[in-house]
This record gives sequence, C-alpha cells and structure tokens, in this order.
Amino acid sequence: MDTEEKAVDTRPAEAEKKPVKAEKKRADAKKNAKKNNRIGRPPAIVYYPAYFFVTLWYRLRYNIHVDRKALAGRKGPAIVIAPHVSGKDHILVSMGIFPRRPTFVLSEHFMTGKLRGVLEFMRTISKKMFCPDTRAVVKIIRSAREGNTVVLFPEGRLTWYGRSLEVTDGTAELIRQLGVDVFTVTSSGAGMTFPKWAKFVRRGRIDVKTELLIDGSAARSMTADAIDSLIRPALRHDEEKALPGVTFRTKDTTAGLDGILWVCPSCGASEAGVLETSGGHIRCTRCGLDCTADAHGRISGLPEGLAPGISISTVADWYEYCASTVDISVPLVMPVSVSATDAEGFMRRDIGLATLTVTSDTVSVEGQIDGEEVSLSAPASKITAFPITVGDHIDIYFGGRLHLLSPIPDGRAAIIPVAYLDRVTAARKVAQEVDQ
Repeated sequence: MDTEEKAVDTRPAEAEKKPVKAEKKRADAKKNAKKNNRIGRPPAIVYYPAYFFVTLWYRLRYNIHVDRKALAGRKGPAIVIAPHVSGKDHILVSMGIFPRRPTFVLSEHFMTGKLRGVLEFMRTISKKMFCPDTRAVVKIIRSAREGNTVVLFPEGRLTWYGRSLEVTDGTAELIRQLGVDVFTVTSSGAGMTFPKWAKFVRRGRIDVKTELLIDGSAARSMTADAIDSLIRPALRHDEEKALPGVTFRTKDTTAGLDGILWVCPSCGASEAGVLETSGGHIRCTRCGLDCTADAHGRISGLPEGLAPGISISTVADWYEYCASTVDISVPLVMPVSVSATDAEGFMRRDIGLATLTVTSDTVSVEGQIDGEEVSLSAPASKITAFPITVGDHIDIYFGGRLHLLSPIPDGRAAIIPVAYLDRVTAARKVAQEVDQ
C-alpha cells in the first residue's frame, strides 16, 4: 500500500520537473543567443596595453597633441564621426576618445586578408562600402544600444588628396534613429603626415581634437536633414590649410604623386605616367614642364598664362584640375586585372582579365573571371563612388561580392575612374537639386 502511494506521489513530481527543465533550457538558449549576438568592445586586457605602447610611439615620433575635453564627464553610448584623412585615423581617434574603447566600423576590404582574425577579436564591424549592407547597419544600432562608442568615417573613403569627400547617404538618418551623443574627432596634420598618395611619411605636427556635435537628447528631436546640415561642415577639411606654418619634413615631397596626377596643365597631355614625380619635382614627359612641390604642398615653377580657369597653387588644386578635365559625356573604357573574394570572403588575387566601362548611367565589367565568362553591371546611381588604393586598384561590389580592379598596363590609372564616377555623382546631385 505504501509502495503504491509513493509511486502515485512521484509521478506528478516528475511531470513538474519536465516543464521547469524545458523552461530553463529555453532561457539558457536565449541568453546564449543574446551573448553570441553582442558586438562588444575590444577586450580591455589586450586593448589598454596595446593602446599605451602604440600611442606612446606615435606621440614621440609624430609630435601628436590631444585635446579630449569634450568627453569629460560624458558617459554612456556615443557615435564618433571623423574626417578620413590618413591611414592612421583609427589610432588617432582612439587617442582622442581614451579611455573609451572604440567600436570601429571598417570597410569589408580589410576583412578579406590575414587581418580578419585580429579585427574580429577587436570587435570591429565590417561594412560593404558604397553597396547596400543592412547587416552592418543592424550591428551598428545593436552596438550603440549596448552602450558602446561607435566610430564612423562618414565619407566612406580615405581622401587621396587631403580635401573633403562627399558624406555617404544615410549617416544622418542613422544618428537620428540612435539618439545618442555625437562627437567629432579631427586630426589636423594627419593628412600631411601620412598622405595617401605618398611613398614616405612626414614629420611635423598632428593636433587631435574632440568636440561634442550633437547632444543625445537633441538628436532624438531633430530631423535627418537638420543633422546632415551639422555633419557636413563639421567634417569639412583641407589638410594643406589645417596647420599653417607647420613644416612636414620628408625624404621626397613628390614621390607617389603620379598616382593621383595624370594631366599636364601646360601641354594638356593626359594619361597615367605622363607626369614623373620624384626628388621634389613634377615633370611632364611630353613638354618638359618641370615644377616643384614643397613640404606644405605648394607648387612652384608652373608657367605663366595657363589656360583660362586653371589655377594651381597646391597639390590638391592640381588633382582637382585633373578631375575637371574628365569628360563624362564619353564612356570610360579600360582593361583591368580582376581580384575577387571567395565564398569565405577571402581575397583571391589576379583571377581574371576584363574590361571596365563607366558611363553616366552604368558601371560594368565584362571578361573572364575565375575561368568563366562574366558580364557584371550596376547602375552608377547605386555605386556612387570607388574606394581606391592609389597606384594599384579600385574597389567595387557586384552582387555583394567585392572585386578589385587594377588597370592594365599601369595601376596608376586607377585614379581616373575614381574621378569619373565622382563627377557623375556630383552632376546627378546637381540635377536632382534643380528638379526639386
């Protein structure tokens, strides 16, 4: 009798345990999923020792001065936006916002090689540049809501000539949705110390300054257009004017300039390699023009009486002159060597030969890639810009796959499609403003 009663008593107890166990399992799964989806920050045990070692070296070597007063007393999540003027901006921004640990939003370009593991470990967010990428946007929003300091370079590209590039669409709307503090970090002198085109770094001075651009409470009540009107002037920069009077010492003030200059203002010769740039001189191989560029980027020795409308006094002026000569009414066609990412997202080099064609309406690539005949195209209105590795290649996405296109026979010609598409995008925006 007692045994039967015990048997009856134990059955309900077992039945009660099962749902409790299942409930705990679901809760654990939910907790683990949430943990796995966290963006997080760079691990403190790695980040802080690395930060102190790297920044001490940079401070001593490049005469860096940091003003981070704007962050004093500020806590909680934040968005940091910065002009992208040098390849060392991630280090300089980190110096500006210390002791906050940054969550950088980086081009997917950097995740296609050996650095992927390091960048993932440091909790960076990769983004396909000038290509729709909702996954990256979701991660940015999630990161800010975790309380992180998210760092964006809204131009989407590192400027190759020291002046502002266009801010990518959607930045203002993202800031409005997040409704957190927005800071700017400007690194005046960084673009002159580490010019994207240069073969040698320089030494002069870099001033890193952090400012509060928009208070979080204000951001929540502003329109995207109002936010955009604050972002654009805050990011505007001209490195040649950023630190007047500072001399940036280097081995050679012109080595590498042939990667962004391709038109002689004296005779009009126009093609990659027509200008020889070394030893502080810029020489035209056609007409014999010989001028110099000093440590401030100032040009001397151009002949008097250049064509009407041509005014060149600095390296940046010369690039803008070259870009102005591009005729977007005529299709740009050039042979290219193709590299592209594989199924795992790693870059496979030189896997095809093709022809790049850029018009006011379309960007297309036709040829043989990875042993197959392909014809890839996208509207120019969707791509809007080409990131560039000066003297080597441009980046473009087709179907979410990253392709690197290197002009044949001379990689220095990569700057020409960059200038072409920038002019197409600018002309489209002007037309849209007129229609409105």
